[in-house]
Amino acid sequence: MGIREKRDGRYKTEVEMRKKVEEYFDLCKPKYLIDINGKVLLDGDKAVFTFNAPSLNGLCRHLGFVGVNYMNKTLKHDTFRSEVLIEAKCRIAEWHESRLADKNSYGSQFWLKSAQPEIFGDKPQTHIVAKGSLTPEEESHFEELLDEFIRPKE
Repeated sequence: MGIREKRDGRYKTEVEMRKKVEEYFDLCKPKYLIDINGKVLLDGDKAVFTFNAPSLNGLCRHLGFVGVNYMNKTLKHDTFRSEVLIEAKCRIAEWHESRLADKNSYGSQFWLKSAQPEIFGDKPQTHIVAKGSLTPEEESHFEELLDEFIRPKE
């Protein structure tokens, strides 16, 4: 998406890096297609536009990182860079979350499940406990929960 000014993706200041991140998200904003006369193209009564969906790889390329793995290493070691990158990743996730209500949101569902499995994963929310593995206190608490939520009240 952008010219690699700094091949290794290192930025000296937070302001410099934030500016580059904003530049990337500006490139992802929808743009109306214009005909040779300077008028917005229409499809029936709807304006035609194009956009680049924000992505981690696109962000990495624009920032000059070699790849997502390199960016993730930066997240572990740098303070201001980590904050800026985490914020940018959240913006990408936010874009995908906003698409979930769309008719064709399969790509966004896949992205969210892959990028944030702890929130959007398909894992069941139940835990299987082997009989006899609970302490007496845990077993008592478990019985109270069963009485409160599952067993029929008289």
